[in-house]
Amino acid sequence: MTEVLRAGGSRRCAQQNPVARVAWVKGCNPGCQGRFTLGSMSEDGGQFDLQLLSRSIENTRAARHLTWSQISKEVGVATSTIRRFATASDAEADGVLALVGWLGVAPEQFVIDSQIAGMALPPAGGGVIRVDMALLVELTAQPRRARPVTRTTIQRLTAAAQASEVPLASLTRWSPF
Repeated sequence: MTEVLRAGGSRRCAQQNPVARVAWVKGCNPGCQGRFTLGSMSEDGGQFDLQLLSRSIENTRAARHLTWSQISKEVGVATSTIRRFATASDAEADGVLALVGWLGVAPEQFVIDSQIAGMALPPAGGGVIRVDMALLVELTAQPRRARPVTRTTIQRLTAAAQASEVPLASLTRWSPF
């Protein structure tokens, strides 16, 4: 399942009008009425392919003669989490982005049928790459909560970026250790 924006629970509107889907993210709603929410729509396009990421990590690990433990220490993501990507359909976005940064490529390289060229995430060096939740909340027009959301999944982040036609890297920030 891919997370996409929909208005007032209207899945049909989101499926039939990709222009409206993009507009919902940007704050207007051509042809559909209702509140802006994240919802599920079944399609492969726009999904983040964790299995492809896992294969890329494995290939890079082997080429650099690294152990899983060395990668884990370098990027700050547990070894078990990294290895779980081989079978996972979703994962916590910060960990995924840390590994994409370690690979030195654009996150969109792992997005099925991405319409966005994207830009590479820099290696974190002395800090960590994090999802900028304030930007994500603003982008998806989610109502502010008393207790702010601090984490999201890679599939939700990818869906928001793809629907609004912005690179995933533009929704991140660097934080020092």
